[in-house]
Formats: sequence, C-alpha cells, structure tokens
Amino acid sequence: MRALMTLLLSALPLTALLLAGCSAGVQTEPADTERFAAGGYQTYAWRRPALPVEGSGADSIYQLDPVLRAAVEETLAGKGYRRVEDNPDFLVDYVAATGFLDGAVSRSADNVNYRAAAVPNRNVDQASIDNAYALGTVRETANIAVILFDAAKGDAVWNVRISKIIEDRNRVNTELARRAIRQGLRTLPDAPR
Repeated sequence: MRALMTLLLSALPLTALLLAGCSAGVQTEPADTERFAAGGYQTYAWRRPALPVEGSGADSIYQLDPVLRAAVEETLAGKGYRRVEDNPDFLVDYVAATGFLDGAVSRSADNVNYRAAAVPNRNVDQASIDNAYALGTVRETANIAVILFDAAKGDAVWNVRISKIIEDRNRVNTELARRAIRQGLRTLPDAPR
C-alpha cells in the first residue's frame, strides 16, 4: 500500500495532464474485454480508500482523485454496475504517471531542412516551418491507467490506459477529466441483467 501511494505521489505531474486544458485529443488503449465479460460482474468497490482532502494543498493528485473517482463511478453506473461496500464482484483502482511523447515532423513539412544551409523559398511556407518546430519537440503527457480486479481472486481482469498531452498545468479541467474517463471506459461491456 505504501509503495502504491509513493508511486501515485511521484506521478503528480502526470495527473496534471488529465486535468489540464488543451487542444489535443485524449488517447485511450483499452484491453480486450473478453475476460471481464466472462466474469459476469455486477457490483464493485474501490480497491483502496480515497485520498484525504484536508492538508493536500495544491498537489494535483489530491485534485485528481475525487474527479477521477466520480467519473469512474458515473460511467460504471451508466453501464449498470452498482457500488457496494461489502462483497463486491470486482475492485477498481488507478495509477497515474507522467510520460513523454516523441516529437514528429508534420508530413506537410517534410521538405523543411533544419540545417543552416537551407535554401529559402523552396516550396515551404512559414506555417509549415512553424508546425515542424512545434510538432517536432518532445511533449509531456499525463497518463492514467484504470485497472479492474476480480475481487475473489485478486487478478486484474481489465484495464485501460488514458493519455493526454499536458499544455496547461495551472488550470483544473474537471469536464475534460470526465470525458477522458468516459472515453476510456467506453469499451467496457454493460453489466449483465
């Protein structure tokens, strides 16, 4: 438990990515749902308690935790899963971490020469050059992994990784976080009736 908390607290810059407002889209990588669907799960609980609100200051993990939990609960309820305190079918957990996305030169700017000997006016407009510089840098990303565990066996039965490029760490965007979670959990099947 202490190791998980240390991991979460060291991942603060990553969590800011999910909370930050930016123009780039959210990327999700959901696992195959076959194993989860075969379990016939209907009820869930959180694997670990929520982070305490008091004394958290401006630490982004403390800002993310309640938003993330509310979005997960809202999405799971919409799919027919019920949150229970005792004897859940599956447990929900998440891990937040920062990452980096390598830059890529835009295809429209593939004739841009970055050497000082570049010849001006060779079918390259300034916008293509600006895009090549902007897109060619390494970008910091915020990554959230939502993991579902079989409560009886303790085995992970499904997960999704959610990534977003961080552009503004100073603004908490709860609607963006909610959309990212909904998008990440969209492939999870509805609860059996």
